[in-house]
Amino acid sequence: MNSTHPPHGLALDLSATGLLAGAVVHLAAWLGGPRWMAALGAPPSIVASAAVGSWPALLGTLAIAALLVGMALSCFLVARRRTRLSFVRGALGIFAVILLGRGLLVVPFIFAGQREWRTPAGKIIVTGDWFATGSLVVLVIGALICLGLCQTRSER
Repeated sequence: MNSTHPPHGLALDLSATGLLAGAVVHLAAWLGGPRWMAALGAPPSIVASAAVGSWPALLGTLAIAALLVGMALSCFLVARRRTRLSFVRGALGIFAVILLGRGLLVVPFIFAGQREWRTPAGKIIVTGDWFATGSLVVLVIGALICLGLCQTRSER
């Protein structure tokens, strides 16, 4: 084991790798076009934007990719003790809770057979061939961030 990289950093390193992979998947879906975006569960308005080549699909994709890369960088910094800023840990904690909540959406999707959810206004909010897989990946990443934050907290 490398003495400059403590073992507790593994959970955060794995989550950072998953977050970077997520950024790549989002960018690849945009490059792949509306069919790819729809298969991965993008909202219908974003899929329509990608189909006509308007800005919302590109801006949304870039914003999500930037957020994922920023969170991955935060994971790497916390894992290596390169930051003492508590707001970085706090932001990671909030992000982990959001990821856990998003990941837990797989439960009603799989076990209750709910394949299409709509808002009261009728907009579809859950679609996509890869929704269950994406939910499980997001759930694992959220759990890894939580684990990494708990492991690094005890040594602060």
